[in-house]
Amino acid sequence: MSQELRPAEVCPPGQILLEELEARGLTQKDLATIIDRPIQTVNEIIKGVKQITPETALQLAEALETSPDLWLNLENNYRLYLARQQKDSDKGNQTISRRSLLYQLLPIQEMFRRFWIKPTDSTDELEQEVCKFLGITSLDDYPKQIGVNFRYTSSRKPQAKAQIAWVKRVQQLAKQQSVAKYD
Repeated sequence: MSQELRPAEVCPPGQILLEELEARGLTQKDLATIIDRPIQTVNEIIKGVKQITPETALQLAEALETSPDLWLNLENNYRLYLARQQKDSDKGNQTISRRSLLYQLLPIQEMFRRFWIKPTDSTDELEQEVCKFLGITSLDDYPKQIGVNFRYTSSRKPQAKAQIAWVKRVQQLAKQQSVAKYD
């Protein structure tokens, strides 16, 4: 079982830059002069207002005798940390993973196009439409197999999600037909 490791806290790259400057006895103005950038830019990077771009990373690396990858990785890790914090603060927001699951289970766009389910932008409504179409109460009851056999060639096998959609649609249409009792 793989487990995603997340740091408890990530340091902004500007803070590390400030510590580097202090360790080398440089001021923000000195660094701005060295890399030929406005002091405001250096100050905004240190405050975390401005991001470190690849060009800035190259300049910082040359000025401080470090690697540009160091500065880009620090920036990327920090921004990713902030994005995860924001996502985690949106409690219960699993919209993307739920919508992805629905699109993996059935050919949703094709079902919209054929008007088998009502097109919607809401994930909750889409899930309800899919459950209604399949005749189930929740996605936990999703049919894993269907009792039907299709003709196919070795070069072109049918897709399971399309098969399930078509079989369910045929079942719906069959229920609408009035037929005489079999004799």
